[in-house]
Amino acid sequence: MSEGQGAGDGGRETPPGEPLTLTLLTTVDLSGRSGQNVATREVVAALARRPGVALRVICPEPAAEFPEGLSREGVDWYWIPRKTASAAWHLRIQPTVARHLARTVVFDRPDALVVRLGPSTVLPAVAAVLARVPFLALVRGTVVRNVTVRVPGPLAPFVRLAAAATLSPADRIYAAYEEVRDELIALPGVSPAAVGVLTNGVDPDAFAPVERARARESLGIDPDAFLVGVVGSFKRRHRVRELLWATRLLREEGLPVRAMLVGDGPRRGELERFVAGLGLESAVSMPGYVAHGELDRYLGACDALYGVVPDARPSNPIKIYEYLASGRPVVTSDREEFAFVAEHATGVLVESVSVAAVADAIRELYEAGASEREEMGRRGREYVLRHATWDDVVDVVLADVSELRQSNRPRTGPIRTLPWRDGGIET
Repeated sequence: MSEGQGAGDGGRETPPGEPLTLTLLTTVDLSGRSGQNVATREVVAALARRPGVALRVICPEPAAEFPEGLSREGVDWYWIPRKTASAAWHLRIQPTVARHLARTVVFDRPDALVVRLGPSTVLPAVAAVLARVPFLALVRGTVVRNVTVRVPGPLAPFVRLAAAATLSPADRIYAAYEEVRDELIALPGVSPAAVGVLTNGVDPDAFAPVERARARESLGIDPDAFLVGVVGSFKRRHRVRELLWATRLLREEGLPVRAMLVGDGPRRGELERFVAGLGLESAVSMPGYVAHGELDRYLGACDALYGVVPDARPSNPIKIYEYLASGRPVVTSDREEFAFVAEHATGVLVESVSVAAVADAIRELYEAGASEREEMGRRGREYVLRHATWDDVVDVVLADVSELRQSNRPRTGPIRTLPWRDGGIET
């Protein structure tokens, strides 16, 4: 653990009043590559760079290098053992978590305890109640449903009860999208008034637009191709096969469509064989894993970017905000969280993830022409700069912490929300 003096020099101002002291706990490895790792890391980074916030973070010791975008200085780090894939890890870490919570919450009594909900985060709720400290929970996915599909049926009620026990004392619960909120308000003891939607965001400085021709020259990409890109770990829910089938269909129509799959994962070999089976070896590039901070060239080389959400596995992928920050139009799913894509003409929404729907969306963007696509990208970046940054997310959390401190922590009060939700930030 390293000791720091404050939370950085840059960033927005905190709400008026005395400096805020926060303890944040997560069982996510901040050096990981998946969406949940990146989202949690970005929230920590946004808090760490905020003036007037003293931040203590309890998290697993990074399995890789110290997380990009974070500093050892300015934050007090309390490490728990490195994360493993074993379910037993969640049991083994509890004594260490308890010690850190005792030091940073029970004895020090910060202004708030912020927890990124996970399968083994019951102790923070206990610590917050004992210390009478405001307790805020970030819930980024359908935790109850995701866990119960992996455990035998008889254990499902216990998972539900554990989630309810963890969240029922919370002053504020921030769900990443509507399906998560619906799941949470159905838990016993959780007040619907305490739960609100706080969608993901982006660091716009990390995804500044790169000029298309320059990006393509640096990567050796055909300047005349219509390139559709996707970034991810190639899990089935990313529906990359539909993109590849759509690429083949459009090429058969004579359109110069190519696809670029940026990322890696256990299904990479399977996808490579799938590409070969479609006869698309010359039309699909797979550059492999690219560090998060180096994605701008790859996104800038594309004419459009793909990131859909299957109906069976709803989510709020941060890649959509990163795509838009990069100044490129998107193809994504017709969901409430992405209604702004159609409203502001920053891409094309598909009602269902099918080959035909994906092909139609790509064709529409191709036929729009380069100048219109450039305008779509400009509007997309402008939108996320105004409404969907990680600083916007932290603004909501800090404003709520400040309010709870001033009002003696009223439980289950009306939750704040981002400007594009429910007509504005209100209490």
